[in-house]
Amino acid sequence: MGKLSSGKRITSAAVDASGLAISEKLRALQRGSRQALQNVQDAQSLVQTADAAMQELTDVVQRIRELTIQAMNGTNTDVQSDPNSADTLIVQNEIDELKKNLRDIVHNTEFNTHKLLTNTVSGEYVFADRYVTVDRSALTVPAGGNAVSGSNTAKIEPSSYTKQAKVGSNSRIVEEVTASYPPASGKATTVMDQMPRWSADGETIVFQSTRDGQQYSVPADGSADPRIDADTVAADTRKEAGDYRLEMFNSSLQLQKRSGSDWTAVRSYSNYNTADGLHGYNFAPSADSEGKLSFAFSDSDGNISKVVINTQNGSVSAPVSMIPNTDKLNLPPVNNTVSLGGTPDLYRMNEVDASLVLHKVTDSGPQQLTYWDGTGTRPENGYYTVNGSQITLHEHAKIGFDPNSEDDAQDYYTFQFIRGSGAAFH
Repeated sequence: MGKLSSGKRITSAAVDASGLAISEKLRALQRGSRQALQNVQDAQSLVQTADAAMQELTDVVQRIRELTIQAMNGTNTDVQSDPNSADTLIVQNEIDELKKNLRDIVHNTEFNTHKLLTNTVSGEYVFADRYVTVDRSALTVPAGGNAVSGSNTAKIEPSSYTKQAKVGSNSRIVEEVTASYPPASGKATTVMDQMPRWSADGETIVFQSTRDGQQYSVPADGSADPRIDADTVAADTRKEAGDYRLEMFNSSLQLQKRSGSDWTAVRSYSNYNTADGLHGYNFAPSADSEGKLSFAFSDSDGNISKVVINTQNGSVSAPVSMIPNTDKLNLPPVNNTVSLGGTPDLYRMNEVDASLVLHKVTDSGPQQLTYWDGTGTRPENGYYTVNGSQITLHEHAKIGFDPNSEDDAQDYYTFQFIRGSGAAFH
């Protein structure tokens, strides 16, 4: 009766023990094969999802290339002739939006909650069972000045960086690969006091500032903070005074002394702001009553430095900053964008091993700033955004944003970032 109702020849071990064992083994093989097929279908769906996302990325990149070629058309209007609605500006705006679209595709492509194109969160992405050994070595080459040059443009300390990696898996060993990556580090500020000149009586140093583009002045003896000063007329520039002269040499400023018909270098200032060119240094109009001669130069920290020469014994003082750390005049500056010397990669942002790390340095020490890509909730205590090589600082990330804070004109930013393929900078 049991056989008739079930349609099976073997209904229990009592009927045919060996037959039942063979039957169950075949049943297990069948169910396992069915599940294996389902696994393959799931994997195929994952690959199809990733492939579709990659196709979207390709389409976006092709569109960016198309727009770039379009921008080369000589018939387009540019921002110089039409700042608000230039053809090239419209093209650039579309490219910026496409770049955001690229980032969104990479960040949001997932299959069953697994991220397929990004490893922003550890353990969230799909990977093979592999092991990696890495040997990193870095050689730092000193640069002529390690801070600001130009208008809010950071000078990068050049470095060479080599990464060697041996990658293996359970199935095979991949041969050792050596590649070079160019990490960069440096210092920047949005408050640049530059192009110093002297008043006719030698009592005042006047200079320009990126705070708001106005002329400022500070007493030559450092007895007071800078002030806005549009009335003081600067004396003529003076690059040579008696037996001394100032000359740019490579990326440094040299103080030279006359020796017969030749000039001999007495001091070299590697922290000279080379972006000021010949406008960044000047002697005072005359020596003081004690025979001391002074000169001022704009340094790469965005400050004005003064040096005093004792013409009687030939001694030369160390540079002294004329901008004190009590100076908070007209902060934050008008322009709060810093231009890096290259376009940084953006991955693992705000993580320990982020590809770009930015600190705001005040008298209390460095404070790491938060990066925001424009998605999600805006950070509360200041943040920065990145567009190509431009870093824009917002709210409390700005120097002097909070008038009650300790921020002053001598504060600055430090940065470390990666350009091109490679591991994050540590």
